Amino acid sequence: TDQIYLLKNEGYMYIIMWRDEALDLLDKRDRFTRLEVRKEFKQVATDPYNHGIEIDPATRLFATSICNQRYTLVWNLDESNKTIIVQAFVACPFSDKEQITAAILSESNGTIRLF
Repeated sequence: TDQIYLLKNEGYMYIIMWRDEALDLLDKRDRFTRLEVRKEFKQVATDPYNHGIEIDPATRLFATSICNQRYTLVWNLDESNKTIIVQAFVACPFSDKEQITAAILSESNGTIRLF
């Protein structure tokens, strides 16, 4: 778990949690990439509305491209529990919901289904 301040000026602390399946996908990358992904996501997650694209408003599911748009993280924002839950990590830039869903299914061998 990583801790960040999502709304610094209001002092709300959010916890970033990674699903095991998302960590499995991240662990396929080299050590430098893993560290950079976590570091950059902590920075952009401080302002999800400017850095994330909400792809499913009903479940508060966002996609955020990071590391010069080489990777995309898909995550939920659970405001009531002050938690960001990373659902998936894939090696492609975000373009649309269908493209990212296909990439996640492919990279996870069908184990991660978001919709």
